[in-house]
Amino acid sequence: MAAQLADIRNLDDLLGYLADELNWPIASLGVEDLTFEFDPVVDLGLGPKVATRITRLLKLRPLSASQPFSIFFIEFESRYLPSAVLRRILNSLVSKRRNTLHDSPIRPLKQDDLLFVSACGDMKGSRRIDFAHFIDRPEGGSPAIKLLGWDPGEPAEKLAMVRSLLRESLSWPDGGTQEAWWAQWRKVFEGRPQRVRGAWVDLDEASKQALIDLYAVAELTTDALPYTDDFEWMRQMFNATTGDALSQFEFWRALTAARKAGKLPRKERGPAVRSPEESE
Repeated sequence: MAAQLADIRNLDDLLGYLADELNWPIASLGVEDLTFEFDPVVDLGLGPKVATRITRLLKLRPLSASQPFSIFFIEFESRYLPSAVLRRILNSLVSKRRNTLHDSPIRPLKQDDLLFVSACGDMKGSRRIDFAHFIDRPEGGSPAIKLLGWDPGEPAEKLAMVRSLLRESLSWPDGGTQEAWWAQWRKVFEGRPQRVRGAWVDLDEASKQALIDLYAVAELTTDALPYTDDFEWMRQMFNATTGDALSQFEFWRALTAARKAGKLPRKERGPAVRSPEESE
């Protein structure tokens, strides 16, 4: 059932899902038995400001002596994947210069061989899970990050779609080789859309102000809004007022981008506090 994705709260839960649902050859062992833990400062040479944003950095133990890929599990306290921090981790892992400055147990790796699995958010609540892979852009520049992930609070239809993609791209092949599995997930990630900027930057000034005004009167903050009734009311009112036709995903991107840009009015976390007159 797709609901299994919504039940994942920590890396132990995730490893159980990978073993049971995707047939990864990791038996039923826990995090401590299946991974090596690394210090972001000592082992990767990351600066303290970057390292403090990383709760845990783990590397899955090789599944065979000839394994061509490396899988890293990373926990972040932030609600969403901090792509800039993940990019710093990537740069450190593939840098030969790092190993001339630090006696690191991690030798320089190839970008194509790296699969990242992140868990973001409060460990006591719902956690967003993302599988991430970096690929080179045809036009050059920094590599593009390709994501496949989910938030436990997303609609059942979205979770079902993600579950199908996971089974397509990350199921361990029955009787297949590690090289075949490696090529399989790389191909799927190469076809994933690039992580895009928020739709906020594409809105005109009147639409931006409409979004700000609607958020000001909405009951919930962005921490509690995704795909709730209040969220859908906001989206429908926004589209009716502006003449735009943002989908749920596009509207959520616009809303979160506005929050990150500091454009939304501040509220207490969770439901907004309304006056007695407003509650009547």
